[in-house]
Amino acid sequence: MEPPTSPSYLPSYHPTELRRSTSNTSASDTASDESIMNTNEEATLCKLDAVRLGYWDDPFLSQMIHGTLRHERKAPDMYKGYYARVKCVERLVLNFIQTIKTSKGVEASVQIVNLGAGYDTLYWRLKSNAALNNAVKIKVVDLDLLPVISKKSHAIRTHKKLCDLLTGEVRDGEIPHAELHSEGYDLVSADMRDTDEISRKLVSACKLDPNIPTLFIAECVLIYMSTDSTKKLLTWIAQTFRTCAFINYEQVRMNDHFGEIMFEALKAQGCLLADADACETLEMHENRFVRAGWTRAQAGDMNTMCQSLPQTDIQRVDRIAMIDEPEVLQQLFAHYCIVWAYKGADSTGLGNIQLL
Repeated sequence: MEPPTSPSYLPSYHPTELRRSTSNTSASDTASDESIMNTNEEATLCKLDAVRLGYWDDPFLSQMIHGTLRHERKAPDMYKGYYARVKCVERLVLNFIQTIKTSKGVEASVQIVNLGAGYDTLYWRLKSNAALNNAVKIKVVDLDLLPVISKKSHAIRTHKKLCDLLTGEVRDGEIPHAELHSEGYDLVSADMRDTDEISRKLVSACKLDPNIPTLFIAECVLIYMSTDSTKKLLTWIAQTFRTCAFINYEQVRMNDHFGEIMFEALKAQGCLLADADACETLEMHENRFVRAGWTRAQAGDMNTMCQSLPQTDIQRVDRIAMIDEPEVLQQLFAHYCIVWAYKGADSTGLGNIQLL
């Protein structure tokens, strides 16, 4: 097993993060963007390994990987970490959709915005669930940096399995052959620290309706932004969307020894955790949302979050490969968390959704 002090061990837990556009950055900032984008490809390869080993099912992920990408097989700790994250986020997404369906009935519609989506396949996993799509109208928007969405767009247009699940007319966005729009799915580039650009892309280009319940997802995105940029983004979402929720996955307890090791390992890879000071405790994660105008936020580390998954499935995953040092995995899980936040939950039942 690779030790947690190894830079190659820690960054691969992170999908691509949205950073400032390269036209407005210094050479050192651009290098950081490139390093962070590289973690998307490494993370996707790790997820694909886990899928092929049977940790979870994702028939679409392999289409996102171009044939030249290669990496070394990782330790079982890594795959269980990805399994826990994917399944916990997925559970909350489905809870959100089901809650809106229950409250709205036959007229139920939801919007899902995946911030820093990388090569995530959420849209296709949801779209392939016929019963779900017959019950709820679902629109998904993926946002990321232009180099990432360009590759994702090429994969979608190239692979029939992906393209066939797009509904209605498929057309280019502002950037031909990179951005794309369809009836239920949009893929657009954006700078997470530019709230005006986010607003224009989501409301004007993607035609999101602020009156439709909207779920935002961010996995290791906010921690790469300044505190002010994060607050501005979260405030804009809360002020713009009448009913909304947020799933945030990222580091926690960054002020202890293990957290410092993580910080330095990522920094050595060009991935600076600019807002690590806001991620010292679970309470700080919760307060970050409340201060930005959200009704309520709950946070739990990944050791706790695993308790929300079916224990029979946990046992199945544990049988796939033996973990040599379970205490190391527990320590790593203690330094990642999921935050569930919501705003404007009147008559929707969002307030009843719990982390556990």
